[in-house]
Amino acid sequence: MKKLLLTLFVLFGLLFVVIQPVLAEIVPAAFLNHNLKFYQVTTSKGNDLTNVYLTEGFEQNKTPDMVSLIYSKTGINLNSTFAASKQYYGAAGTIGSAKKTKYKMAISFLEKSEGGCFYKIIKIEDNKIAGSNVALLKINVPADKANIKTLDQKYFQTFYKTIFPNVLNQNGETVPHIYPLNLGEQKFVLKYSAYDENDISNYYLPRKQNFYNYKSIVRVNTRSDINSPEKLADMIVQSQNTVKGFKLIANETCKKDSLISYTTNEINLKQNKKYISYSIFKITPVKKGVVSIQYSIRIPDDEKAAKTISDTEQTYRELLKTYEVPELIREQMGMLPDPLENDYMEQTK
Repeated sequence: MKKLLLTLFVLFGLLFVVIQPVLAEIVPAAFLNHNLKFYQVTTSKGNDLTNVYLTEGFEQNKTPDMVSLIYSKTGINLNSTFAASKQYYGAAGTIGSAKKTKYKMAISFLEKSEGGCFYKIIKIEDNKIAGSNVALLKINVPADKANIKTLDQKYFQTFYKTIFPNVLNQNGETVPHIYPLNLGEQKFVLKYSAYDENDISNYYLPRKQNFYNYKSIVRVNTRSDINSPEKLADMIVQSQNTVKGFKLIANETCKKDSLISYTTNEINLKQNKKYISYSIFKITPVKKGVVSIQYSIRIPDDEKAAKTISDTEQTYRELLKTYEVPELIREQMGMLPDPLENDYMEQTK
């Protein structure tokens, strides 16, 4: 949180070290009557990328109007950032509009400057792949026109809805980088990745799904502290014993690997709908520890559930017996939702 707020504050002043990008044709940004010319790519110590757009003629203007587009690959928690932003800017200046939904937030405010004011808006939203997109607007306003309500009426809602160009890195490539994974006929992309000195965890979802609404998910993990697939299989089974509806379908050894599958019960709290969660794991020994791949789906708890589970079990058990665990991505990327923000919850016994 401190890193994010510091990044926003520095951007609204002026910028970091400039990276001269190798870029093809840059799509200019447009917002209401402001035509914005691509200026530069900057990077922060946390490797967040920023594309800066300034009003035309900025070469002769020391304080041009500006839109900065930031990609934060590790994500930003909207709830805590919204609260912190209101607190900070409430103390530092005049707050105007503030709006937040599950996937997006925005806040506007005024700051005094020499000879006038800056009108500013921060907008943060979840990136559709992983991480967060931030858009920052800064407009010079004469002191006699610095009315936050009037400015909000003109700018806030339009800025909130505007879809800006994708953030580009120094090579002119759109971020985030896409890491695909195919499992049978299903296609997934990497949406969360974390690692430490010893282990890696990669989470894949269908491209248009997120951690709030996914129907299927693939997890690939390493465990350097466990020396056999059977041991990890037993630990997984034990951890699920407290979940309502837990039913072990199969637990077998296939050559050097362990294959386990089971079902548990889940409920969508907002919709008050019940689901059966089906999971199957393949656990393989590696040079140091084990690596596991898990495929899970959420199945509506209705008269078709039993057949869906049976068909899924047959298909993916045979598939995983010969499926090679994909190469693990050693990158910090994306963010898992806070458990309190999740729409789905396992039902405990």
